[in-house]
Amino acid sequence: MKPQRAIVILTGTALGFVAGIAYVTRPAAASAPAPQRSAALVSVKPDIASNTAFVQPPVVKPTSQPFTWRQIESEDYKKYITNLRALGCPEQTIRDIVLADVNKLYAAREAPLRSKPNALAETGKDVLAEELEKRRQLRDIQLEKRTVVKELLGIDLPVDLLPSSSSRDYDSYAAAFNLLPAEKRDAVQTLQENYWQQSDALKAKYKNQRTAEYLAESQQLSDTLRSELGKVLTPRELEDYDLRTSPTAKKLSAQLAATFVPTEEEFRQIFRASQDRENKLARVAAMPKLGPQATPEERQAAVSARAAAEQERAGVTTQFSEQLKSALGEQRYADYQRSQDSAYELFTRLGKRYGLDQETVLKAYDLEKSFQAQPGGGNDPAQATRQLNEQLVPILGETAARGYRRVRSSGDTLTLGP
Repeated sequence: MKPQRAIVILTGTALGFVAGIAYVTRPAAASAPAPQRSAALVSVKPDIASNTAFVQPPVVKPTSQPFTWRQIESEDYKKYITNLRALGCPEQTIRDIVLADVNKLYAAREAPLRSKPNALAETGKDVLAEELEKRRQLRDIQLEKRTVVKELLGIDLPVDLLPSSSSRDYDSYAAAFNLLPAEKRDAVQTLQENYWQQSDALKAKYKNQRTAEYLAESQQLSDTLRSELGKVLTPRELEDYDLRTSPTAKKLSAQLAATFVPTEEEFRQIFRASQDRENKLARVAAMPKLGPQATPEERQAAVSARAAAEQERAGVTTQFSEQLKSALGEQRYADYQRSQDSAYELFTRLGKRYGLDQETVLKAYDLEKSFQAQPGGGNDPAQATRQLNEQLVPILGETAARGYRRVRSSGDTLTLGP
């Protein structure tokens, strides 16, 4: 017997067995007609060879077509996303698919508007209105693309930072934007980028000459930026933003990390005073430049202006010291002043290089300062240097003292080896 016929006969037998059970167990009072088989599912044909009934298996039509991407693809993005979700596609995968597709669609519009970061500097023109307009158009397209993605996926697509022509630490700005509250990020980024473009256009206008007119216009741009940022950010948020982007903050961090080690609040106090000092110094009038044909009156006026500027700068420095002393207190201010001394920085480096404790570092530093305070002391400079070097040996040890002498003789701190 063929396997197929055996299966059919067994199936028929099983069906008969089930029907028999139903007949035996039905209620005695019931008198229902025998169930009718559907001709569409079962047909009975005589089998002459075996004189048994041949049951043809039912033909089952497939309930769905084989899967193809055409079933979910659609010109309508919303329908496309709905189809992907109905298929059970992970949400992150849906985002990746849609974002890649949207980026591809917008790439053709963005590409002609992109330019090299130094495009303004290379042209040599005073103001490149066309180049600036291209960058503004690119920003508009990116904002439009983000709106589309927001509508489709419900997420805020970050807008790429648009660098301007001048060299800046754009990575620090990008990181600072990401750390801002989400609802304020776009406004701050737009203000900062607009400032970069205007500032670089101003430099091109004056051909990078720091004339009085340029300084006045540049200061006005900076003041406007600070005012607009202050409308978006709280004072604390603005200070945090400055700490992450300001060259002053980076410089202070490098200077103070080894020699002063401020607390967070102390660092903020020093940064505030330093920033205030820089802002005031930026407003000091520039020194007039005199040509060979300048008259005696013009030369005298220039001398007076220079003296007035120097006096103003000295006043700013005094204000800075007083502000810092008040903020840090007497002892910490003294520690700060010492940390700014190159001699103390040298002994601190020696201490780290040769494993000297802080007491030893301070003792060696005080010894050098005492020699510097002597107005000759009856000894010539060479003799004083020999005496200082001899007295430093028992304090620093021979190896560290040798490193000190190398630095003092060469002026290169890279020679701190044994």
